Amino acid sequence: MGKTEQAPAGNGCLALIVISGVLTVGLIALGKVSKPRASASNHESTMSVARPACTDAIKSQARYAARFTTWGAMSATHARADGDNTVFLGDDLEMQNGFGVWRKASYRCTFNRVTGKATAIVVER
Repeated sequence: MGKTEQAPAGNGCLALIVISGVLTVGLIALGKVSKPRASASNHESTMSVARPACTDAIKSQARYAARFTTWGAMSATHARADGDNTVFLGDDLEMQNGFGVWRKASYRCTFNRVTGKATAIVVER
């Protein structure tokens, strides 16, 4: 009997992200969408306040224990402003199950810049 190969999971999501990025760049080049204006100091200021709040919110979702795989601190792979909120997405998280095994997890943390509060959603993979 021959072996059947399966496509790696997640290729569809990657293709969708790439396509949306290409469309966004194209629209910016055509002048249909304005380029986001964010200063480096504004971003650093938000991150310095948001990182501890999001770290606490993410770790509070763990039933047993949680740890970040990048230097021991949250290092979100994506961030975007949405009104008064900044949304951070990342996959540099591991959560421990009841057997003591560390499993990879992804997170989404919404940080409200006005109230300084963070809410997190964690999904185990």
